[in-house]
Amino acid sequence: MILALLTGLSAATVSLETEASVEVETVVVVTRADGAPMGGATVRVYYRPDLVGQREQAIGITDARGRIAWTPTHSGIARIQAADQARSLRVAPRGAPEGTLGLLITVAAMSLLLAGYGAWRPRAR
Repeated sequence: MILALLTGLSAATVSLETEASVEVETVVVVTRADGAPMGGATVRVYYRPDLVGQREQAIGITDARGRIAWTPTHSGIARIQAADQARSLRVAPRGAPEGTLGLLITVAAMSLLLAGYGAWRPRAR
């Protein structure tokens, strides 16, 4: 009975403050089953878990508030493991740079202008 109570208290919960995105720092929060922060927990991330090409990254050890900063390096499925718990999540790929949208709009406008000029071209006499 006592062992069951101690096992229940030692279970941890792994959560993120924000959605995980490549090259964007987020904070991993590790808490006990009763909601208290779990300081001193070792946190690791496995990219492509249980697949060929799995990569492991040691994030570090949580502070007294059960928090540690993490900046994902790969997009796709990842598993965060802390203490005796693991959480699977999807790491979003990095978005296109802002300049790319402007470039695409410029190229589309130039294409329309050139196509219009080709259709209007004056006839030779």
